[in-house]
Amino acid sequence: MVLTDGRDALERITRGERFDVVFCDLMMPYLPGDELYARTRLLDPEFSERFVFISGGATDARIADFLAQVPNERVEKPFNVQNLRGIVRRFVNSGSQASWPPPPKHAVR
Repeated sequence: MVLTDGRDALERITRGERFDVVFCDLMMPYLPGDELYARTRLLDPEFSERFVFISGGATDARIADFLAQVPNERVEKPFNVQNLRGIVRRFVNSGSQASWPPPPKHAVR
């Protein structure tokens, strides 16, 4: 599923929908990815760990600060589709949300 508005994603998460992994662009209109993550973290901290952030490079100081403070994995644009598949495979194969291994703090290209 692809959503282009963070408000739609937040609505689904608030209703209790959960996914194996959420690729979250940090620069979305109306509700940026860091805001979506913060609100999700309040609702379900364990699920927020399944966010993988997509960035075009942290040129915005606010985004750079955010990325420096969260442990979640991130993917920088342009990204390799095979890397995305590997990330998805790792989350899906991890089984339950509680048992997945913590992601590395470095960016994947």
